[in-house]
Amino acid sequence: MGGELKINTVILAGGMGKRLWPLSRRTWPKYMLRPGMDKSLLQAAWDRVAPFGGSRRVVTSAESGFLVSREIRKKDPGFGEENLILEPLSRNTAPAVMLGIADMEDDDIVAVLPADQVVEGDFSETILKAAVVASQGYIVTIGITPDRPATGYGYIKSSQEKIGEGFLVEEFKEKPDEDTARGYLESGGYFWNAGLFVFRAGTMRREMERHAPEISRGFERISREGARSVYRELPGISIDYAVMEKTDRVAVVPFAGRWDDLGSWESIHRILAAEDGNFSSGETCLEDVSGCFFQVPSGKLVGAAGVRDLIAVDTPDALLLLKKGEGQKVKDLVERLGDDPRAARHLTDYRPWGGYRVLEEGDGYKVKVLFVSPRERLSLQRHKFRDEVWTVIKGKGLITSGEEKKETVSGETVRIPAGALHRAENTGSGELEILELASGEKISEDDIERVEDDYGRR
Repeated sequence: MGGELKINTVILAGGMGKRLWPLSRRTWPKYMLRPGMDKSLLQAAWDRVAPFGGSRRVVTSAESGFLVSREIRKKDPGFGEENLILEPLSRNTAPAVMLGIADMEDDDIVAVLPADQVVEGDFSETILKAAVVASQGYIVTIGITPDRPATGYGYIKSSQEKIGEGFLVEEFKEKPDEDTARGYLESGGYFWNAGLFVFRAGTMRREMERHAPEISRGFERISREGARSVYRELPGISIDYAVMEKTDRVAVVPFAGRWDDLGSWESIHRILAAEDGNFSSGETCLEDVSGCFFQVPSGKLVGAAGVRDLIAVDTPDALLLLKKGEGQKVKDLVERLGDDPRAARHLTDYRPWGGYRVLEEGDGYKVKVLFVSPRERLSLQRHKFRDEVWTVIKGKGLITSGEEKKETVSGETVRIPAGALHRAENTGSGELEILELASGEKISEDDIERVEDDYGRR
């Protein structure tokens, strides 16, 4: 990127993305998805901000930190602890932005962007234009030039007063109905609100103090009281509501490239659909089918006949059938699922030490494979309601069960009664895999007491 202007970047990696269930779940957020790409949305966001020359960091939840680190390191082995900022609790985007810029100098220029968007076009050039405007003391939002009367986005109405390559913002508009959105397009001067911001760190701090003083005061206390205790008292509020819709120091710089926040299955369909309006991730046999989207596991054949505008998303433990145009209702569906584990995690779930894959479960039992990464170990833990039998099927490890510690190799079995402290540690150079058979009156991932944990989990 030309010029001497350096831009620090803060990527916000939060939120489940409920409208993209069942692929997106609480332990597998939207930014981990790869919609027709060879990289995840998170990896794409990390690469997108590489040209700006300043610091790069990701703000995410304490629970997702390991997932973010591992995902980015697949593409950038240099990603380290200095690039990761963990929120002790989720409090929406206003506190997340403040945490991301907490140690920056007032004159530092910062670009804030979500981790879960598809962006193509002159993005770097647009951010540079916004940075020039931001250097004059404005908070700049990147406005997406609309190409359809979308009802799922908020809108920005620009004024006629120019500021460099941008315009002063006249008003922010809530998500409109279709007729109103069509009127915005016809009148011109309206942009989609993409949640992309550029500003000087000091400008954001001053405007937060003016318009959301409870957040500003909270961050003044963090150095004395610690982030966790302060975060409990912070309001959960977006940066739009806290600052952007109240400040008189806001400008918009238009972006005319391709952009989508993948807020629904319809948006993914729009990106991936072929000329006939259909998309399938697997092999298909279609007869008189149009406008349909089929996301299925690898190796599964999709057969469909006489179907219009159907979205079908199939995973090993959940199937979503959706009429095209009703994608916003998926969030309501997930909220109805409540504590159902299928809303929280896939059958293959990841942990800081590795993860597990559920093979089968029924009344009083569950069978899964634990996979432990080299030099990692599970927490020292106990279960109240279930017994476990661990059989090593691959690799070399040290298994603790009660008072006994045992070096194990493939084929060896260890029994772990309910209430016994236990742990598995990978002592080899390859992955350690353990077949786990759990049996008891209650088989739940919540039935766990951690006595020691390398990753600070509770």
